[in-house]
Amino acid sequence: MLPDSCLVLRDGAQITVVASDIVPGDILFIKSGNKLPADVRFVEISSDAKFDRSILTGESLPLPGTVDSTDENYLETRCIGLQGTHCISGSGTGIVVSTGDSTVFGKIAKMTNAPKTGLTTLEREVINFVIIICSIMFAMIVVVIIVW
Repeated sequence: MLPDSCLVLRDGAQITVVASDIVPGDILFIKSGNKLPADVRFVEISSDAKFDRSILTGESLPLPGTVDSTDENYLETRCIGLQGTHCISGSGTGIVVSTGDSTVFGKIAKMTNAPKTGLTTLEREVINFVIIICSIMFAMIVVVIIVW
């Protein structure tokens, strides 16, 4: 899911590094066509920068990126670029906020791989429905037997 390499600023020089070597605090340069290797807080962004978040949110249209926070919710704000999303147009610079399993994408992956604990809401509702139907059925049988 990670891109092969990324352009980052380290020790005052722009270098290309393997995406798995990126660490929080790196300054990442983003351009059109790039896939984000980590969650990034934008510090400079072009006016035409748009990001495709459909892999995480299912939104069909690309969202514009901004430097200013647009929402208190981390997933909804447009000043954050999320791992696995694509830069459709424009360019920008951002500070890597989180990598690997601590990214939004990583947390979702961990949750889907976690062992199942307890019943889901749907399973509980189905069990309650079956209990109610069986109770009514047994009550009707008892009433029929007594009346007969």
